[in-house]
This record gives sequence, C-alpha cells and structure tokens, in this order.
Amino acid sequence: MSAARSISLVLALLFGAAACGDGASSAETTSTTGSTPETTTTAAASPVRILTVGDSITAGPYYRAPLQRLLAADDCQVDFVGSAVDEDPDQPGLSDPDHEGHGGWRADQVADNARAWAEAAEPDVILLYVGVNDFYGSASAPGDDVATVVADVTRAVEELRAGAPEATLLVARIMPAVGLEAQVPELNAAVAQLAGDGVTIVDFEAGFEHAKDTVDGVHPSPDAAERMAEVWYEALAPHLACGG
Repeated sequence: MSAARSISLVLALLFGAAACGDGASSAETTSTTGSTPETTTTAAASPVRILTVGDSITAGPYYRAPLQRLLAADDCQVDFVGSAVDEDPDQPGLSDPDHEGHGGWRADQVADNARAWAEAAEPDVILLYVGVNDFYGSASAPGDDVATVVADVTRAVEELRAGAPEATLLVARIMPAVGLEAQVPELNAAVAQLAGDGVTIVDFEAGFEHAKDTVDGVHPSPDAAERMAEVWYEALAPHLACGG
C-alpha cells in the first residue's frame, strides 16, 4: 500500500468517527430538549364528615362546642353534618352547628329515624349518645326497663349502620344519672357488647359522677362537657386528618 493511500484511509477513519460522535451528541441533545418534565398534583384531603346523634346532650350546649375547639386547635379537617341546626350558634368555639340531636328523645325515636339521617348525611364517622330519657318516661308514659332500652339502642346502632355501612360508629356508654344508679351500669354493660364490625364503644361512665358532673342530675356541667369532648376526641383521632 502506498504512503498516500495509507494517509487517505487514516483521514477517512478520523472524519467518520467525528461524524458519528456529532450525531450521537445531537441525538442526545434532541432527546433532552424534546422531553417534557412531568408534573403531579396532590388533591386536598376531603374533610371527615361527622354526624352527632342523640338527645339534648347532643342538641344542647354541651360537648359539641368544646369538641370543635379541640378539632380546630389541631387543624383537623372535619365537617359536622345533620338535618338539625344549633339553636344557640353563639357558643364559644362552635364553628359548625349541624347535628342530629333531639331534646327529650328516647332511643326508640332515634332508631326510627336513624337510617334516613345516615343516608342523607353520608357521614364518615357517627357519634351516638342516647338512652337516658327512656328510663325517666313522662307523666303519661312510664319509663322503660333496661331490656327495652338495650333493644332500642341496639336497633339504633343497626339502623345507623344500614344507612351508612362504610362509616365508623362511636357508641357511648352514657354518663351516670340521678335515680338511675342501677339502670345505667346495666345498660352500659349491654352496650359494650355491641363493639365490633365498625362499632367502637366510648366510655362516659368511668370517671363521671352525676352528683358533681351534672347541672341537674342528667345534663353535663361545663367542666364535664369539656371532659366529654376530650373523650370523644380521643376516640375520633384515628379517623381524622389533622395538622394541615
């Protein structure tokens, strides 16, 4: 092979390699500039819908306002729901007046309406506090015995579960009440057996006394209402989105 031909081959190889290198660089640049960074958006969590159900202890100025203060303090995203609107909306800390409390109602009355309330409200969590009015009765109707009240509270639980089968149901062991020193513990013992299958029992019997924790033997004092709110909040906490 002549020296001139050898030099030509070497030059050809060098220029060919340079051309390949330029092409690879161009392809890489095109690939980089041609790609579009992906963007993702995170949807804000929906508020937890809370339905409070019961008698005047739910309807009145008792545990709901201090409970809402606790929820607000921890920046919990919640929405209280229900067909009733608070008659005293100026309670300190009461930011959401919706509920399903009905003064003077017995457990059987709550049970009769429970499914419709739950279906309409579509709650994530239900708080049920009921049973004390059943024992007292009225001038025209005597109070119920424990077995009847247990059956009515059980039916209220079943109806709420039927109306909102995906909801968590928190059911109260009610506070002691004057004249019901025997009946309330017996009712609460039976209510405790309802735990399971989406039902959690919340204890308002332990640590409460009607002589010092009520204003009239039945309804909680302001201090007791604050402690009720704390008990509810502790039971609610695992089901909440808090802290922003």
